[in-house]
Amino acid sequence: MAALCVTADSCRNWEKRGKHDFIDLCRRFLHHEPDGIFSADTKDLKRALFELAWHEVEGNLKQEQAVAVLTEVSGLRSDVSSVIADVLNVIDIKTSAIDDKPERAQREKFLSLLTSCM
Repeated sequence: MAALCVTADSCRNWEKRGKHDFIDLCRRFLHHEPDGIFSADTKDLKRALFELAWHEVEGNLKQEQAVAVLTEVSGLRSDVSSVIADVLNVIDIKTSAIDDKPERAQREKFLSLLTSCM
C-alpha cells in the first residue's frame, strides 16, 4: 500500500508546513511531458487530491484551506482541473451512498466544498 499523502499530522500543522509540503508533492507528481500529457504519476496526484478533499469532508481541514490548495494546484497546469473534477466526482459518489444519519454530515460538507470550488 502506498504511503499517505495527507496525514493527520500534516492537517494539524497545515498552515506551518502541511500546505507547503502538499503543494511540493503535487509539483513532483506533475512531470512536464513534451506533448503536455501527464506522466505515469497521475494516479499519485489523484490519490493526493482525494486525500486532501476527504480530510476536509471528515473535518480535519477547514474548507477554506482545502479550497485554497485546490485553487493553487489547479494553477500549476491547465489540465489539472479535469483531474480535480474526477476526484470530486468520486467523492460525490462515495458520499451520496451514505445512509447513516451521523455520516450524512460528510455529504453536506462535501456539497459545501463543491460549491466553494465553483
